[in-house]
Amino acid sequence: MIKFYKPENKNKKEFKDSWKVLIVDDEKDVHSLTRTVLRDLEYEDKNIIFSSAYSGKEALEILKKENDFAVILLDVIMETDDAGLVFASKLRNELQNHTTRIILRTGQTGDVPIKDVIIKYDINDYKEKTQLNTSNLYISVLLALRSYRDIKLIINKNIYLKEIIYFTKELNKQKDINTFTNILISSLNSLLFLDKNNIKEYIYTYDINDNSINILNDSDFILTKEKEIIINKLIDNNEFLYKNNSMIFILALDNFYLVIDLENIKNENKMNKTFIRMFLDTARVILNNLYTNKRILKEQEELLSIINKLIKRKSNPISSHLNRVSKIVYVIAKAYGLSDDDAKELELASSMHDIGKIDLDENLLNNKNINKEEELLIQKHTQIGYNLLKYSSTSLLKQAAIIAYEHHESWDGSGYPRRLEKEEIHLYSRITAIADFYDSLRIPRSSEKEWPLYDAINFLKKNRNILFEASLVDILIDNIKEIEKIIEQS
Repeated sequence: MIKFYKPENKNKKEFKDSWKVLIVDDEKDVHSLTRTVLRDLEYEDKNIIFSSAYSGKEALEILKKENDFAVILLDVIMETDDAGLVFASKLRNELQNHTTRIILRTGQTGDVPIKDVIIKYDINDYKEKTQLNTSNLYISVLLALRSYRDIKLIINKNIYLKEIIYFTKELNKQKDINTFTNILISSLNSLLFLDKNNIKEYIYTYDINDNSINILNDSDFILTKEKEIIINKLIDNNEFLYKNNSMIFILALDNFYLVIDLENIKNENKMNKTFIRMFLDTARVILNNLYTNKRILKEQEELLSIINKLIKRKSNPISSHLNRVSKIVYVIAKAYGLSDDDAKELELASSMHDIGKIDLDENLLNNKNINKEEELLIQKHTQIGYNLLKYSSTSLLKQAAIIAYEHHESWDGSGYPRRLEKEEIHLYSRITAIADFYDSLRIPRSSEKEWPLYDAINFLKKNRNILFEASLVDILIDNIKEIEKIIEQS
């Protein structure tokens, strides 16, 4: 909306925001006339704030400090015959400013080829000074402002989308509900341009069966009847609500709902509600997947517990060994750099490394004096374990299948069953292999006596990059006190 005001009046409107226009011309009268003609121009509830530069060099210094000018009214001939064009080139190429609109004004058109100038210097409008009467100047500046506004909208939307993509990736990385919620709140603060010092932030779970709440953050929130009605409506239509400077968003979980409740939001004009809705819908899907994965993992843990009980019935020494190895694996995995969630998952998976022995004769397993033929029979437990687990569709049991298959492979390729070497052996199998071997040295099941700590460590050192990956040997030795506690407590 454009309004042309004639004389200034006492009730002149105050503006919350303005368009910045830079006049670049070596004639002071041009500056005065431009300011007078455009002083009352209003576009989209913004007025114009003018700045002046009297040379191309001065204009460039201004733009180095302030890059948010909407329009530049630029003279060509100033301190040199091409000063304006030199400035335009530096603005676009050196300062990489392609958003500010340039209206080139010249009084000597014969010396400035119009087509070449517009293309070469990325000029947006070209006018002879004699053409710029009041009406033409209004129209030129208006069109430039409109163009600048549209470009900024596109840029801001792209930035907004990049932020949403980034925050979505961060949410996808989370494996814990609390950290997920923290990332979600942090993301909303950024996407809604919130001032953390002013907003009120409530996070709580809501049970629709008895209308009870459990506050997850430290707040004085009270569930009013009005808020309860709003929440139930949001649950029904799977939406989020923005009203009266507040926003409520519902995430449906198993038997309850996670509620994000924000108040004192005062940046509605900056909020892109379409993008916010898209982000929140994605967050809802991610959280549901997170809960599903947690439930599956819990079910897998219960399954592993049942299997380990069966193994214990088969051979109690094997069961104790599995328990120790899985704990040692966790220590090594954490020290190697795996996340706590991944290390815990590996701990569970590694407890299945000897599952193939469930299919072997109990007397064979408990016999301390086995011959070569019996040793080959025992070695088959790697293939048996893999066959039992390889068709699983869950990540935990897939890991367990690989570990069962490869935990007797050696770094130099001398292991079994496939003589894999180095990185051909999965990292999880390499970690389990050294944990399994070390435990077997310290608490043997088939030899006559255990290896003393000193001898066990020396053996590992001698087999760096032979039987075991060197870095894993170093990690085990660096964490030997913690690992020995596991051995002692068994």
